[in-house]
Amino acid sequence: MKLKKRTKLQLIKDRFYYDEEGNIKLRSYGVFNSGLTHEEIKNYLRARANKISIERVYKKFIEIAGINTCPVVSCPNCNKEMSLMYRHDVQRFADVLFLGISTYWD
Repeated sequence: MKLKKRTKLQLIKDRFYYDEEGNIKLRSYGVFNSGLTHEEIKNYLRARANKISIERVYKKFIEIAGINTCPVVSCPNCNKEMSLMYRHDVQRFADVLFLGISTYWD
């Protein structure tokens, strides 16, 4: 029996856990406990948009997100500081983008 080759999008989607309705559970995704990196956010958007090329989607996401409070962490490998976005913020801004659900602003 020959195994089917997984696409890049399928490999990205396989990194997530899903609830019973098929929604991504962000709580268990990402390297850092305090939030998601820019690349992790892009992969989340790829999975929700169901496509690899998300430049316009990411730009709209950033416009929706605007300026927010965020955690800053040091990379354990290179000691470089990076900003993260809280998971609940990522999900609610993506819900505005994909579902049109209005959100609150802190």
